[in-house]
Amino acid sequence: DRAELAKLGASAAWKLRRWEDMSHYCSQMRKETFETDFFAAVLSVHERGFEEAQLLINRARHTLASELTALVGESYPRAYRAMIQVQQLSELEEILLHKSNPAAMPIDLLLSI
Repeated sequence: DRAELAKLGASAAWKLRRWEDMSHYCSQMRKETFETDFFAAVLSVHERGFEEAQLLINRARHTLASELTALVGESYPRAYRAMIQVQQLSELEEILLHKSNPAAMPIDLLLSI
């Protein structure tokens, strides 16, 4: 459906650094999903909207928490994708910290993590 295509479009636009296109695709995605919040957080970091980015990261993490809890109880392979998404959030948060306060997360430290 349209929302699924928007998710693919947002991912492609991000990789191509086509920020306006990414913003358009994000507006077409379903609300309150991990992917919507994650891509919106990426855009906010790019646009230096650090407070909004942190709120979106927190919301994405909250959305993921209940899913991950249920999946881990079933099996590791079923939880793997959610675990990757948790890692993506952590990495985005590190980038956010670096961009918002380079002294707190110098680029050398960021690259060594």
